[in-house]
Amino acid sequence: MPDESVDLIYLDPPFNSNRAYNVIYPDDMGQVQAFQDTWAWTTACDAALQEEDGPGMDMVRALIGGMGQVQMAAYLVMMTPRLAELHRILKPTGSLYLHCDPTASHYLKVIMDAIFGRANFRNEVVWKRFNFHADAYRFGSITDRALFYSRGDGYTFNRVTTDYSEKYIASKFTHRDDAGRAYRLDSLIPPNGRGPVYEFHGVLRAWRYKEERMRALEDAGRIYTGSRVPQIKRYLDEMPGQAVPDLWVDIPPINSQARERLGYPTQKPLALLERIIRASSNPGDVVCDPFCGCGSSIAAAENAGRKWIGIDITYAAIAAIQERFRRDRVDIWKDVEIVNRPETVQEVDDQLLNTQNPLHPRKEFEKFCVASIGGLPNEKMGADGGVDGRIPLVLKKRANVSVKSGNVGVRDMRDLTGTLDDSKDVSGVFVTRQQPTRPMREWANQAGVVSLELIPPFPRMQILTLEEVLNGKRPVLPYAEAA
Repeated sequence: MPDESVDLIYLDPPFNSNRAYNVIYPDDMGQVQAFQDTWAWTTACDAALQEEDGPGMDMVRALIGGMGQVQMAAYLVMMTPRLAELHRILKPTGSLYLHCDPTASHYLKVIMDAIFGRANFRNEVVWKRFNFHADAYRFGSITDRALFYSRGDGYTFNRVTTDYSEKYIASKFTHRDDAGRAYRLDSLIPPNGRGPVYEFHGVLRAWRYKEERMRALEDAGRIYTGSRVPQIKRYLDEMPGQAVPDLWVDIPPINSQARERLGYPTQKPLALLERIIRASSNPGDVVCDPFCGCGSSIAAAENAGRKWIGIDITYAAIAAIQERFRRDRVDIWKDVEIVNRPETVQEVDDQLLNTQNPLHPRKEFEKFCVASIGGLPNEKMGADGGVDGRIPLVLKKRANVSVKSGNVGVRDMRDLTGTLDDSKDVSGVFVTRQQPTRPMREWANQAGVVSLELIPPFPRMQILTLEEVLNGKRPVLPYAEAA
């Protein structure tokens, strides 16, 4: 990416939580591992320490000198070069929000100080993520952190406000004028007593405003003289709201019934991302999320009229983002450019079926194929062990998807047919890297069709080759529409 090309960066990377996270799909559609947040010191860490340079890595080396080659050190070796690259692509007017938790926030802040400069640290925003969490041997941890840094002094920041609480209104806006408008009283005494001195309503002192403006306010009915020292009226319906502080307790987590819930681990609420985006960017600006996951930041940027770039390493994330846009009826996915996605069979072989590729294990081939035909990848199926994904259909029905990269035969069709014993699983789709055999084609043709109420019949079994999938072919199915 070009230098200084992005206006705002939000990242919600792994936290070094020592856990594996799964996507849990709605409507019993299954689950798939999204990412592994477990770190260990390896030879790659040694190589990074030798090859990477810059103030961030110098700080990492100093920290490793104190803590040793432990899990946290491996995590920081992974994060630091990425943070340096994000600093490189950020515009001089840009800002970065690094979402983390107390596990590593203090280490990350030291690294960020080294890369961005301590003077460019703006806030440590604390978000109340849970209402309650009990721990047997410590106070319950219910908050996350967002480290807010700018590239320089001329960064974009728009004042963000929230509505006053009913309690605040009741306690502060206790007065009503003749028209019934609520107002509160505010002091007319200037800060530190520095202001123009004159007599007003029998009181000689320094005032907040010049005498001409004070008289104009009085003529407009904005001065309250019922107290010993006159005060100004602040009307509730003219107030912008309460300025948002660095403690955010008004954005709840995504509950189990929320419409925006995609089942993606660590999914953050849209309201959280929308607040960050509206505060630190303007319409038309470019927002980048280098760990975009299920695309909450992408959706928030789209809603706010920003341009966006999302980056993730797994096709499970791409499938979740596709599902998000499908649900929200946002007709933009056809115009989205997916960079570095394999487009040919050879590229699939090189990127997804090459066992020497450490970034994409072979399981990613299955996820890629399932997502490419509008399905949700799956890998923890219990008794349905042969199913690699499911496609949501109308009437809450489902199609099973099986993906094979090696030799295939009619036995694979029998296995897939055997999974169609659930009332929701009405059809099977077989995706193969190799050309299907003639008996396989015959099996699919003899499987018949599925008839659902008011829905045209569709095949019970279908076969697609990888080449057909790459060319945009999809199975003939009554895909579920957005909710």
